[in-house]
This record gives sequence, structure tokens and C-alpha cells, in this order.
Amino acid sequence: TWSLWMLWQRREPRLQSVQLAVATFLTVALVTGVALYPDSLVGAWSGSVALRLLALLTLCGMAWGATLLLRHYPVVASRRFTVVAVAAGSLLGVFLPLSQRGADSSTHPALRQLPASALVSRTELTAPALRLSATTTMRTGSASLLVTDGDTQLTVEPLLTFDRVSLDRFWSLFATQQSPRWQLESMQLTAGRFSGAYDGMHQGALEVSCGKEAVLVAAYTHLDTAVYSHLNSFLVLTLSGRGTLGISFSPCPQRIGILESDYPVGKPARFAVLKDRRVFEVLEARSGEKGPYAELASGTAADELTLTLYDGARAAFAVTLHDWVAQASTQLSPTAGWGVPENSIEFALSGNSHVATIFITLAATSVGRGWDTVGHAAGCYRNRVTVELLD
Repeated sequence: TWSLWMLWQRREPRLQSVQLAVATFLTVALVTGVALYPDSLVGAWSGSVALRLLALLTLCGMAWGATLLLRHYPVVASRRFTVVAVAAGSLLGVFLPLSQRGADSSTHPALRQLPASALVSRTELTAPALRLSATTTMRTGSASLLVTDGDTQLTVEPLLTFDRVSLDRFWSLFATQQSPRWQLESMQLTAGRFSGAYDGMHQGALEVSCGKEAVLVAAYTHLDTAVYSHLNSFLVLTLSGRGTLGISFSPCPQRIGILESDYPVGKPARFAVLKDRRVFEVLEARSGEKGPYAELASGTAADELTLTLYDGARAAFAVTLHDWVAQASTQLSPTAGWGVPENSIEFALSGNSHVATIFITLAATSVGRGWDTVGHAAGCYRNRVTVELLD
């Protein structure tokens, strides 16, 4: 449109060169994108996303059409300017697709392989729910456990789980691979102790043992290669009670209210992040999960992180994460901005004032704008969690 308007006005002697640079940029960007993201290109043809790809092809064709029309333009720019303009368009066409590729993964898996103790070979007939103790029920099908303290309940989902996986590090919007549910392959059950081997997109193992006042969980997920995703969870906690729900963190023990949040804009989200391995901050977004972010609390993180969960005035559970700090990525998030890293602990009410969900991730981009993917390095991720009943 700009080119045709300038042609009509006949005021731009360099119009031919500029239009040629625009056409070159679109063409190089399209070719580079196809070369870098072949799997995402397949996903782009599904659903309404295909219309965007067709629009890009149409735009590219229009640019070259306008370039051919301008061959009859009476005023021609110098050859040097034309070369510079086309070179700039080419470089920008290569840079733009490259800038959308996920950076090298910066998580730190604790192990190389699943430990021998987590490999379970014996299978027993089992019900969907197994009572391990008076307060703890193992849900074998969903690889989760329910801990009950009176009217307050806590569901723990400790296996590393991915939502949609990009095979070429491009936006998850174009991803073709979805993570299947965890399936129980084999298990062992003894008094107060459960061990299970799980299979899904990756190999996993889960061990749960119950004491008098605490539940010990050890979950393992092995990745053969680096995995890139937009949404995932290292640990999911679901808290339900009767009073006003709240949370506090060991680096900054003041209680933080768990509130409703909106997406993509509206009521601000609250979350915590680990920066530079030791700086721990609790933040609140301006609108939705988007910045700038206001600091609610901060402190210095230790090797272990403890979350205290409140139901009304009562501290109901203390959940200690023994491996999150060491394995989390502190690389800057490509979507959040404002110095926020890829790791996060997001907490919000789940459509009910008495139910809250806490999503804990090592590397994800659910905070901020966009569908950029970030990586989990190959290796075995260990998730040891201690759940203490405080009442």
C-alpha cells in the first residue's frame, strides 16, 4: 500500500529499491522459516492457523507484484543503494525467524538416568485409589496423591508433565505433538509405601511413603533429548479448604493471599520466581499475567524451598521442595520481560474461592505474552517433596 501510494505521488526516487528490499525480506523470511521449522509448518496447516500462513504467502506475492510494476517507474535509485537495501532486507529476513527459535535449554537435571531403586518390575492388581494411611490416598491412574487434614485437602501431582511439545523450538501454537497422559506400567505396594513405574511421552517413576505427620514423595522423569514447550508443570498442588486461602515461602515468610486472576487481561496474577539462583521474589502483574510486575515480597533462597499453605487463619500444610532450586532455569523468559526468568510458581484460585491451584515450573512461558517455547535439557529430573501436616 505504501509503495503504490508513493508511486501515485511520484515523490520517492528510491522506491524501486525499497520495494525490492521488502519483497526480498518477505521471501527470505518465509524460506528461512520453512527451513528452520519444518514440523511447525505441518502444524500451521491445521485449523485457522492455515489462514495466517496463506496471508503471508499472499503478502509475499503482492510485494513481488508491486516490485514488477515499479520497473516502469521513471526515477531509479543508485545501484549502491539498491544493493544495500536488498542486503538489509535479506539479513532481516534471516534474523526474524531465528529470533523466534527457543534458546538452548538451561535447566539442570539432577541425574543422568532413572535410579535403580525407582525401576519397578512387579505388577499387582490395583484400584484407581489406594489408601496408604489415614490421611493419604494414592491415585494410581493420575500419578497423584491426596493428603487430607480435616476439612482441608491437598492434591499433589509430582511428575514432570508437558502440555504441547515443539520438535523444532518454534511457537507452541504450531506444535504437532501433544503429551499423552501418564500410564501406570507396574507397581509395588507395601504398608504405607507405594512405588510405581509410569510411561507417557517420557519414562517416569513415583515413590510415596507415609509417616505419622509427613508424606515423602520422590518422582523421577527421564528425557532422552531436550524438550521444548510453552506450558508444563514440575509440580502441581491443588489446595481446597473452607476459609480464605493463602501461601507463604521460606525466603519471605509473610503470608500472601491467593486471589483470582484473569487471562489474557484483567485481574492480576501472582507468582514467585527464582533469580540468579538465590534471589527469590513474589510478584504481582499489572493485568492478567503481563508486566510490569510489582514486588510483594523477596528474600534469599536456600537449597530447599518450603511453601506454607493456609486455610483461613490456620497453617494447614508445609510443602518442602528439595530439588526445585537446583534444577530450575534462571535464564530470562522470552515472553515475560521485566527481568523475569523462565521458572515460576504461579498460584491462583480455580474458579472457586475455596480451591486454589499452584503450578510450579522449571522452565515455561505461561507468564507474559506469546507462545515461545523454552527447553528442558536431556537427563533425569528428580522431584523430592515432603508434605507435612501442621495441625
